[in-house]
Amino acid sequence: MVAPVLPRDLYEYNPDLTHEPGDIWTDVPTLGLLRSPVTAGIVITPACDLSWSKSETLTFLPIIPVYEYFRLQCATRIVLQEVSERLKCVDGLGDDLSGLPSSAVLSTDLLHTLSIKCGEIESRLSTTNKANEKKQLHRAIAGLQFLLNGDSQSVAESSTWFSTEQCDKSRLADLFGNKWAPICHQLVSNNYGQQVHFLPSDGQPKEWAGIPEHSLALFRYPISWPIELFNLAQDLSILEWPSALQKAAGNCPAADLLKSRRPMKALRLKRAFTTDLLSRYVSLYVRVGSPDFDGRSKRQLIKEVAGDDLQ
Repeated sequence: MVAPVLPRDLYEYNPDLTHEPGDIWTDVPTLGLLRSPVTAGIVITPACDLSWSKSETLTFLPIIPVYEYFRLQCATRIVLQEVSERLKCVDGLGDDLSGLPSSAVLSTDLLHTLSIKCGEIESRLSTTNKANEKKQLHRAIAGLQFLLNGDSQSVAESSTWFSTEQCDKSRLADLFGNKWAPICHQLVSNNYGQQVHFLPSDGQPKEWAGIPEHSLALFRYPISWPIELFNLAQDLSILEWPSALQKAAGNCPAADLLKSRRPMKALRLKRAFTTDLLSRYVSLYVRVGSPDFDGRSKRQLIKEVAGDDLQ
């Protein structure tokens, strides 16, 4: 009988100082790609390049909490689509969210639009007596509040790791209703698209955890950093981190970007699980792909293939 795999079985909790694929570091700067200025990251640089010192950089995939994923540009549209579906069930309120682009950036203008819509829903809630209408409005407002709570300024100023409040989790559950459990099942099973990989919490106290909560590695957001800076970060003889970076900045200007927080190797994903992550990451990029037919051409081709059976 095969022993069950538990979250703690995925990680080595005391990795050595050598660089290996699967190393998980904390406080890796995100260079403006994400809401938080720093996050955890997992190394994906090939093992042979690291063991023979053929690489001058470490390449990381950022790791973010599961719930934070739904504030990324690629997933915001999923939240907005669900909000639109809820609003369509309410007579007379209107749905001006359906015309948003398929990938919606949480810009100041969009947040303003969502805030206005939130106010309209709250006003309608105060006047309606219809049970189903109230249910749909509550679900819609939960989704809008989730997005409005993702103010990038507050994250940048208050935290070095994305702060996922319990209310954020409940808002997504409220919005998606009975769809939420299947979405979570797909995320945990790595069946929710090709662009993310699930990594469970390492179960350690938050003060020194590498992955403090269930998270996703982002395949489309790789970040490379000079390896010498992460060698410095592991040098325990260095007590004055800003001074060490100031010296390193002469040969490596990127050192200035690490001054606020000293990165730390917290964990290592075990080899069997690193292999799975890397194979999925590579498969995303080995596709050559080609432009797709437009909707009209595709419908015509489908009709021709289906013949008279197509209604």
